[in-house]
Amino acid sequence: DLWKKLFITFKLVRDGNNLLGVNSFNGSLFKDENLAIIIGKNLSVTNDIVIRVIRLLTTFKDANIRQKINFSIEEEEIGSIYESLLDLKPHLASSSEFKLMSQTMERKSTGSYYTPKPLIDILIRTTLQPLVEDKLKKAGNDLDKRKKVILDLKVCDPACGGGTFLLSALDFLGKKLAEVKTSSDSPLEVDLREARREILQHCIYGVDVNPLAVELAKISLWLRACVKNKPLNFLDNHIRCGNSLIGLGQKTEISDIDPAAFKAISGNPSTAIPKENTKLQNMARKIIRDEIKEQMKSERRITTITAFMTDNRTADICSTKFQEIVDMSESDPEEIKKKEDKYGELRKNENYLQALNEANIWTSAFFWPFEGTTLGEIPRYTTIEQLRNKSADPELLNLMEKINIITKENQFFHWYIEFPEVFSTERGGFDCILTNPPWETLQLKENEYFAGLNNEIIKAKNQSERRRLIIALNETNPELFNKYKNAWKNSKKFSYFLKTSQFFNLTARGTINT
Repeated sequence: DLWKKLFITFKLVRDGNNLLGVNSFNGSLFKDENLAIIIGKNLSVTNDIVIRVIRLLTTFKDANIRQKINFSIEEEEIGSIYESLLDLKPHLASSSEFKLMSQTMERKSTGSYYTPKPLIDILIRTTLQPLVEDKLKKAGNDLDKRKKVILDLKVCDPACGGGTFLLSALDFLGKKLAEVKTSSDSPLEVDLREARREILQHCIYGVDVNPLAVELAKISLWLRACVKNKPLNFLDNHIRCGNSLIGLGQKTEISDIDPAAFKAISGNPSTAIPKENTKLQNMARKIIRDEIKEQMKSERRITTITAFMTDNRTADICSTKFQEIVDMSESDPEEIKKKEDKYGELRKNENYLQALNEANIWTSAFFWPFEGTTLGEIPRYTTIEQLRNKSADPELLNLMEKINIITKENQFFHWYIEFPEVFSTERGGFDCILTNPPWETLQLKENEYFAGLNNEIIKAKNQSERRRLIIALNETNPELFNKYKNAWKNSKKFSYFLKTSQFFNLTARGTINT
């Protein structure tokens, strides 16, 4: 049974086998949970279908001659493939024919554009290179100090895509480390790979809003840093999925939830998107203002960030624990598993979850919906107090469920919570940020959104006809209309957050770029 043998092969690559001389890679590609859609349904596929699928995936016809596909591509090309795939979405035609349809909006919404290698090299030379040279100069000739200053560096791309910037940073730092360790300007490839593996473990960080990008970035980095007879690096703690612009940055204390955070969206009559209820907005703002007045009368200090994060000692204990995970050995699969388990335990820690919930409560105010005629519960300081007191109030549980939904929809990303080891009091953040500058304006354009979703709207002769067809969706395809409505509202609230959260005072002006 070839189908079962395929899964045995996956397990062999994941876990290894000493008798067969197969090393364990222990990467996430072949984890059972990532194959759950197949394993969970107990699918059974005939040998004929397996052979046909593998043949189609590994060969192509050229002039009626079947040839093998060459899979030996450079890691940077994975990023290029990712950017091009963003324009396409898989669709099953009525005849069960599989097609890739254009979906330009996906590229725009993720701000994804491939950066040529020569431009990345210039960025490395003007940012990372002088930083490393300065660190090495201060370290002097002490070999251990020179290795330490390199491995202590923290480099991040907050919109990493397929990982092209991170690959260049990995190459540069890996070469510098190999030069230090071998005392040679031309280290052997085996030394470069060992050095890159160390750099990947300690120094490289990335964030992207697209889950596919996160996985491809990991694959690119694994390929570049893989070492014979050693498992792939643990990257779940360094390459994260989320919107790096929405959330709290450093563990700075915020005095209260700003009443102005609550904003009813005005709507768009031209596409029948209803405006939100400004009366509910004003009610929410009044509740917060009254709460602040009460706090001031009782001389109780309002803070929406838990002492876990604002108290330096407590925060640094957390940072130390996460740094210990970074420093754990990765020489064999068992150690990788221990590292993964330890990381999972820390992210379920009561204090950690409290800090995460409080950050989500504060951020969710900017994205709060004001639909209907009833306000209901809203995020406020009382919510945080109830959480700290471990209240089991059903209204609190319902409110937190709503906050969690908003958090997931908008992919909140709180830097000091996702990377505690980077934001310790001593370190205070990353040493170097490498990324593509803002590229797209934060405006949801109708023709781009419906690309690949509704050809009739895309082919409309003019704006008037296009908007008439969008309005008609409310009757003909309410599911698609609601998705468009929510995407339009979320883009407006995202823009409002950037302009009013006070995190982007020097840049969040005029038409917002992301």
